[in-house]
Amino acid sequence: MQKQVIRVGAYRLRLGNAFGASLGRDAGERAALPAPIQHAPPPPTTHSVWLVDRADERAQIAALLEADRVVRVAGAPGIGTTTVVRQIAADPPAEALPDRVLYLDESGGSVRDLVTRLFQLHTGPETAVKRLDDELRAALGPLRALIVLDGTSLSREELGAFAAFVPKSRVLAAESGAAAAEDPARVVLQPLGDADAVRLFEDTVRRPLAGAARDAAVVLCRHAGGIPALIRWVAALAAERRQLLPELAAEAGGPGGFERAAHAAFAAFTAEERTVVSLLAATRAAIPPDLLAAMTGAAALDDTLATLQRREITVADADGQRLVDGIASLLPPEWRTFGDRERVISAVCEWIEAGAGPAMSGQGAALAGRVLDAAFTASDWHATVRLGCAASDAFAVAGRWDAWRSALDHVRTAAGLANDDKHAAWALHQLGVRAFLLGQTDARPLLEEAFALRQSLGDAQGAAATNALLAHVAGPGGEPDAPFDVEPDQPAPTLWQKLAPYRLPALIALAVILALLLIPKMFHGSKAPAPRRPPAKVHHAGIDTVGRRGRIAAAADARARGDLGDPRAHGLERAGAVRRGDAV
Repeated sequence: MQKQVIRVGAYRLRLGNAFGASLGRDAGERAALPAPIQHAPPPPTTHSVWLVDRADERAQIAALLEADRVVRVAGAPGIGTTTVVRQIAADPPAEALPDRVLYLDESGGSVRDLVTRLFQLHTGPETAVKRLDDELRAALGPLRALIVLDGTSLSREELGAFAAFVPKSRVLAAESGAAAAEDPARVVLQPLGDADAVRLFEDTVRRPLAGAARDAAVVLCRHAGGIPALIRWVAALAAERRQLLPELAAEAGGPGGFERAAHAAFAAFTAEERTVVSLLAATRAAIPPDLLAAMTGAAALDDTLATLQRREITVADADGQRLVDGIASLLPPEWRTFGDRERVISAVCEWIEAGAGPAMSGQGAALAGRVLDAAFTASDWHATVRLGCAASDAFAVAGRWDAWRSALDHVRTAAGLANDDKHAAWALHQLGVRAFLLGQTDARPLLEEAFALRQSLGDAQGAAATNALLAHVAGPGGEPDAPFDVEPDQPAPTLWQKLAPYRLPALIALAVILALLLIPKMFHGSKAPAPRRPPAKVHHAGIDTVGRRGRIAAAADARARGDLGDPRAHGLERAGAVRRGDAV
């Protein structure tokens, strides 16, 4: 059967020809799976607390990885779950890692998106295409690796569904917050003891402690809950203030004293420092420095970021600047906002449209999703539609299917509340495209609703795109007529292309006007008058005279000299004499 080429990505959505490799074809016609590539876990960040000895926990995790394929590491924010899993990824147990390590930093990712990202990490980032579950299992089934999921929020059942795609691999997941349910394959990190906490405190202030100073450091570490991130922060605060530790410990003592001391420290921040910290706390994701500068409106952030890192407030990660885990809980509530939301949304939109979408990391997806959620929660429908359109395109190209659906749902709801039928129809069409690509049964109702709305709006191009896709979507119990490839969107038409329907009428009108101007000249033209000869210039009595009187005077003068001269001059003289009544 002859394949047909249709456009499913009307206007903004650019799915690309890569989807044609896996859509609408028989299994024998599918493109071959890409060859695996080698990957290594990212290097530890400068903030990783390698001095904390978690040897017992790491030994427990290694033993669990031998007995169970899925192991979770949990703990309070800032306790060190990321540090522990990165330490294991750098030196994995041989029994759990016959092949290699695959590291995914996917904050808030769903099972579907995690499997897709794992497939891309296994075969290359350019393979952002939809694969059926059997293909994913065929590609990932032979994999024998340690798969590290950092920052995941999946439940035990969801992690089991993820692990079903990699039956020969081990899965190590780091998550924040210890669940109440008992799990034999779960390691909960405990707060540091006094000895380890003081050693970490001394490393931060870069001097040994003894006597009353050491006792005060123990008090401060206990107020910090034994959490490494908070211990480093309070130590950096003591070093910056050059304050005696007993005084700082007394300030932080008592119920709520630690939080009051933290609020007092944050109150001394500059406006620019507060803006940066608020953005990082609101997004809970790493932000690239150039994007952070655009979001804050600051010309240069180097000094501000250096100061915040010295205070152990932020840390430079592979994806950009992020807030240290555990610090957000100490911030005043009014600090956890986006600030100038319009500027933030514009900056994120430009960042996505500049090319961040296809290579969007887990932190980038979390950033876009949370800014979109903030605009939607604030009932800013225009901003929600704008950012939702940009983010949904990026999620589609990157293969983040659940994040794509969430963005489209936001656009559909916001456009409906803002009476923006054009974008509501666009969201319905894209939801139908997504459902069709995933083989879901609600594809046809969504596309039919989008087609009807576009027809009522007079959107001929959009209605044609939706109708073309409807021809290939199976109805209830039916099958599509023909397999197809997906053609990417064409670039926006130029002004000359937009004027194409008017070019021929304009030429015809111009020809008619020229004909009306030239035909009278051809058939009824008037003879042009002969050019007049300039009058003769004569010299009489030293005076140049011109005209009839001059010629008469010249002729009379010539006769007086006996020179007959020109007969015409003589006639003129005679005629002049007759008029005067002289005798001739």
